[in-house]
Amino acid sequence: MLRTLLADWLTPGLDHEGGFRFHDAPPAAVRDALSHVDPSCRDSRPNGQPPGGWLVDIAERLGGMVAGQVGDDDWLPERIRVDAICVPGERGAELARAVDEQWQQPFMDALALDLALAEAWDRWDAETPVWSGPGRDLLTCGPRGAVVGLWWD
Repeated sequence: MLRTLLADWLTPGLDHEGGFRFHDAPPAAVRDALSHVDPSCRDSRPNGQPPGGWLVDIAERLGGMVAGQVGDDDWLPERIRVDAICVPGERGAELARAVDEQWQQPFMDALALDLALAEAWDRWDAETPVWSGPGRDLLTCGPRGAVVGLWWD
């Protein structure tokens, strides 16, 4: 079953029943997984966020990781949504600029960067952020931690 392969690619060593979230996934692994599911998983913009394929590409370019979920809905099986990206803190403003410049089409009167929540952590394996704020704050605030990220609900 494709869902098992996705679990092995995105969260190796864990048992999964149904859907699951993945985090700190290398862009290459997620790109590979996206190549095995419906192309809309790579190209669509759920809730106004940048497409999953674009998030994977920018994460790779900026030395980051991605997060998201694999669906367990019987009507839409084996779907992936990439909904978050983390990059080194010093690349946070560059990430925010890329989102702001390349995704100018509003969703419900808001731009993609304005729909994002920004967070910062003191290290890659931290579980609790040291800062959070609107996505647009990454344009002006500078690095707030060793790792910064954007995520969309």
